[in-house]
Amino acid sequence: MGSEAYKAILKQARDYNQYLMDHSTLCQMTAQEKEMYRQCLNVDESGMMGSIEIPAIHVSLPIYHGTDDRVLQTAIGHLEGTSLPVGGESTHCVLSGHCGLPKAKLFTDLNQLKVGDGFFLRILNENMYYQVDQIQITEPTEKEPLQIVHGQDYCTLVTCTPYGINTHRLLVRGRRIMGDEQELQEKMEAEEKEQKRFKVFQDWMQRKGGKKVILLLILTILALFILRELTVLFANI
Repeated sequence: MGSEAYKAILKQARDYNQYLMDHSTLCQMTAQEKEMYRQCLNVDESGMMGSIEIPAIHVSLPIYHGTDDRVLQTAIGHLEGTSLPVGGESTHCVLSGHCGLPKAKLFTDLNQLKVGDGFFLRILNENMYYQVDQIQITEPTEKEPLQIVHGQDYCTLVTCTPYGINTHRLLVRGRRIMGDEQELQEKMEAEEKEQKRFKVFQDWMQRKGGKKVILLLILTILALFILRELTVLFANI
């Protein structure tokens, strides 16, 4: 597919997002609006829109239209009635994924993300970087955090919580950061390496007995402090 075809598909998606902003159809779509939705970003008729990459938790998964069980068993679903994942001012894309499935990781580790972490949306020939700016837990029926905010470009990742109980929803919101893709990718990789080093330290602490190691450090600092005080005392005699 050529660049002109990509441009046409992206324009259709952005026009759809403009329609959503003007009509506020979050989770209350008519049959006509649902048909309009299904026709957008449906390049190969499979329903796949693109992919999401979250380096901090080693996630790389396809994104499909809708959040029915067929999609969510193996991939990430785009919530109908929210902005399509093509970015732009006054858009808010919502992507949903299961956690705790026996045969698929999906969004199981989403609760490990923290403010400042980043993720990529790769849609056709577009690569968009989002940085986590808000994490919250809500009731399943609470829609206010998913609304479009005028002038902002948001993407919120959603999964069930607590693990295995699933009475609430974990919302991890990212804000679009514009910049050079290579530079942003390198920044994310550097953050991932730092997290790996910290994880190695945590594992080492657990194997060696974290409390014993901390106690040893405290005793060492205390001994050094006493030694310094004694040195000053004898120097003044």
